[in-house]
Amino acid sequence: MWPDLRMIPIEEMVTNSEALPGRRQLKAHLPATALPWSESVRYVAVFRNPADTLVSWANHRAAMFPDRVAMLNEVASDLTPLREAFDGEDYDYLFDEWVRYWSPFEFRASWGPKRSADNVLLVHYADLYRDLEAGMRHLADFLDFDVPDECWPDMVERCKLDSMREAARVSARGLNVSFQNGADSFFYKGGIGRGAELLPAHIMAKIEQENQALDPAAAAWLADGNASGVAI
Repeated sequence: MWPDLRMIPIEEMVTNSEALPGRRQLKAHLPATALPWSESVRYVAVFRNPADTLVSWANHRAAMFPDRVAMLNEVASDLTPLREAFDGEDYDYLFDEWVRYWSPFEFRASWGPKRSADNVLLVHYADLYRDLEAGMRHLADFLDFDVPDECWPDMVERCKLDSMREAARVSARGLNVSFQNGADSFFYKGGIGRGAELLPAHIMAKIEQENQALDPAAAAWLADGNASGVAI
């Protein structure tokens, strides 16, 4: 369930959420400051290296069908509209769009005051990429999920990029109507370090400038997760 997805009426979202059996799992693209807070809820905040995130967004925008962009603009008419398409070159515009709507720096800063709460877990993509099973086991422990040992190999395999892409080719119709090449565009490359390889130097400089607004430990962790050596 994705409550802040404006394309589905909130009343329908609430009805669907209330109908879910067992523990509800909701996702959001919102900073902590925009979320209701409850001690009975467990919050998992997922982060990725900002440069890698921007490259991923560039791929999404280049592959997104213009009519889907128009639909997003229509349901969010109170916000500055997205440009119809990303041409693969205007990274200055894309950067401004990205920090306006999905700033990883604002996201990280918003979770800073809450990171030590018992019901909050900060997870970094790079750590999952380096050791997916360890990351999944840590998440299961945090959520009090009792997973039988014999289930782990299959679960880890199904969470790998190739497996998710293949599953989405069959079931995720929404990706086919939103992106050219559907699941192959949405689940594209993954990995770590592509931002530094592909982004223009002046865009990397803009990212570094945004990073400087964070405290040094938060900026280091946002760049490389636990490999940064920073305790969060």
